[in-house]
Amino acid sequence: MALDSRMTSKPSALVVAPTHTVASKLFAWLTDAGWAPFIVPSFLDAKQHLEQNPSLMIAEIRLGEYNGLHLALRAQVRGIPVVVIGECDSVLQREAEEVGAAYMPPDVEPQQLIAGIHRLAETIQKREPWRRADLPFPPVSDSAPAAQQPARPGAPFTQ
Repeated sequence: MALDSRMTSKPSALVVAPTHTVASKLFAWLTDAGWAPFIVPSFLDAKQHLEQNPSLMIAEIRLGEYNGLHLALRAQVRGIPVVVIGECDSVLQREAEEVGAAYMPPDVEPQQLIAGIHRLAETIQKREPWRRADLPFPPVSDSAPAAQQPARPGAPFTQ
C-alpha cells in the first residue's frame, strides 16, 4: 500500500510504534485529525516505507537496536516532517531538535500532538520553502479523539 498522499484525499502518516498502546492512540488521533495513518513496528519496516514519501512520520524513540532519531535523519533528508515520542530526556530532545524533529512525551494529549505537527510544518515551510512547501496538512480540529482501535503492526488500519 502506498503512503504517498497524492494517491489519497488524506495526507499520509507513517507511525513507527512497537508499543501497542502508543500505536493505537496515535492511529485514533491521526484518523480523527484527517490523516491516513500507517502503522509499522520496527526501524526496518519504517526504512522501507519512508521511500513512499509519507506526509509525516511519527516514531517512538526506542526501536530496538536503533532509535527514532536514526529514522528522523532519514526522513529529514527526504523533506518529511518528523515527530519523535519518548520519555522526558533533555539530551534526546536536543538531538531531535538538532535534526529538525519535534520531540514529545508519550503522555502528550491529542490536541498538543496535532498542534505540534502543524507548528513543525510551519517551521519547515519557513526554513526550507523549496522542500515541502505544499505539505498537505489538514486543519486542526477541536473534536475529541475516537475510541482507540487495535494496532496491527505491519498493516494499514481500516475502519
